[in-house]
Amino acid sequence: MSSGGTLGIIDDPPALAAVAVLKQECGIDLSPHRSQGLSRDEVEDADVILVMEAAHRRFLRMMSPVHVAKVRLLSEYAPPRSGVPRGSDIFDPVGMEPEAFVHCFRMMRVCLDEFAVDL
Repeated sequence: MSSGGTLGIIDDPPALAAVAVLKQECGIDLSPHRSQGLSRDEVEDADVILVMEAAHRRFLRMMSPVHVAKVRLLSEYAPPRSGVPRGSDIFDPVGMEPEAFVHCFRMMRVCLDEFAVDL
């Protein structure tokens, strides 16, 4: 499993709010993480690519049209009554208040938990 962005932001540390939320919610230290771009090789090698926003799917469609069938919007895995609308974007809270990071994390987690069940 790996993470790669679509904005070309390389080697930036995570937002302090993201570090705090991950530590608080699941005891993981995110501080050593650094941003990286998504490479064509990673797209080719992936079995599934989960994206948070429809814009990310469009980016991947332009980057590698032959692999677009691997791309899934994370919220497609939202279970019923989870509070996450299926097929909706899960927006990056960067630059927002810490509460937005908590909300984003919880939305991602409920979808990822369901994704893991489907494996």
